[in-house]
Amino acid sequence: MVVQMREYYAVLFVIKDNKHFCCWYGDEKDGFVVSNNKLVNFETLEQLSEFAKKNHFLIKLEDDISIFSIDQILEWWRHKNKSIDCKAILDFWNIIGDISTSLELSFYGNKRVAKLDKIYEKLFWGTNNPAVTPNGESYIPQWQSDEIKEINTVIQDGIRILDNVL
Repeated sequence: MVVQMREYYAVLFVIKDNKHFCCWYGDEKDGFVVSNNKLVNFETLEQLSEFAKKNHFLIKLEDDISIFSIDQILEWWRHKNKSIDCKAILDFWNIIGDISTSLELSFYGNKRVAKLDKIYEKLFWGTNNPAVTPNGESYIPQWQSDEIKEINTVIQDGIRILDNVL
């Protein structure tokens, strides 16, 4: 049996111009370091590193810190923009999924229903990730109004979660 060691990474959420440094881990099940039904978060990377040291784990800092501008998502959501930034929306969906799983919270985006699976897949292919997109090709999803409403619901529920856990 192979024992997999968790790897920890710093993540920065920018929400309403406030910085929240959190710790995400990759393992069989990805997630966030939590305490008392909240994300463990700090105003500075140094504070997060000190917390990790006190709790006997190492945050990999040689990689770039993942930055999630929730302000960008909020701006899109407030204006009900029909233009979809697939990467930003997909990153938000995934990160909220990891947060909700870590805290055992219900998240609309985690529901396994066909309409959400289809939207998620369109977002994924719309990122045009070079690892899966043939050279010289790209995919630009065409969005229906009901799909945009579903994306809005995912974002709204994700914002609800962030408001409760930070």
